[in-house]
Amino acid sequence: MSIEQGYDNNDVFLQPDGLVVVKLSGSLLVEGEGRDELIDQLAALIERCDGRVVVVHGGGEQIDDRLASLGLHAFKVDGIRSTPVAHMVHVAEVLAGRLNTELVAGLNARGVRAIGLTLCDGKMVEAQVQEELGRVGRVQAVDPSLIEHLFEGGFVPIACSVGCDDAGGLVNINADEATLHLAGGVGASLVVMLTRTPGVLNDDGMTIADIDAETAEQLIDSGLIHSGMVAKVRAAIEIVTQTGAEVVITNQLADINKHNATVISLASSRQRRKAETLRQSLPDVSASAN
Repeated sequence: MSIEQGYDNNDVFLQPDGLVVVKLSGSLLVEGEGRDELIDQLAALIERCDGRVVVVHGGGEQIDDRLASLGLHAFKVDGIRSTPVAHMVHVAEVLAGRLNTELVAGLNARGVRAIGLTLCDGKMVEAQVQEELGRVGRVQAVDPSLIEHLFEGGFVPIACSVGCDDAGGLVNINADEATLHLAGGVGASLVVMLTRTPGVLNDDGMTIADIDAETAEQLIDSGLIHSGMVAKVRAAIEIVTQTGAEVVITNQLADINKHNATVISLASSRQRRKAETLRQSLPDVSASAN
């Protein structure tokens, strides 16, 4: 399958037989009609990509709710969640025990052979504890063997961002960082980062349709990109510079266009790939999900 998107000066491409990584923000997984529609669209996209999709998800909003119910305080540093030892068990329960299982169940109900994973499974990710943030793990290496075996068996991997250190202790890995390293490990051609925000916004609240990696870093330094979007954009910058994959930050799968998506890419990558437009292909995702 080949996907190309061309709007204005934006070209988002999926190479023939390319692999797509989709990162879901936890805010999109809140139970309700919005989540059901998202899973519909995701299932349809997986079908269109012949199952060659890796899904990574976080769950910050749900973790915050769990911690608040226990009288525990959560805080972030540059968009990265601090995870004291006392919080880690609750993080794992929310991400691996609840959200991952619910997402897998929803996809299975729509005909996807989804498999729920943590980043510990099959030693998929090696992580080192970032001690100043508690039980936060930084990815050191990725082994894509398990994902490749799942694809060969016709399964779709759905990974939450719980990992483990060398001693077997659980760690919380930022889902954007996990997406970065998995995209490189599996050789993704396109990474879609789904969030509640329609891409990177300018001072007027309008979506910036196209940013190269150098400009994106400048926008972070200027403060235009801030809060949780910093971690997403920095992960996107690393993805495009290390792998050459295109990254799309958007709030939907059904109709990606210049008004609701930011493309972060290397300028030279757009001239190398040809195919039908993503704009023509992705609206069919919502149609085929009905």
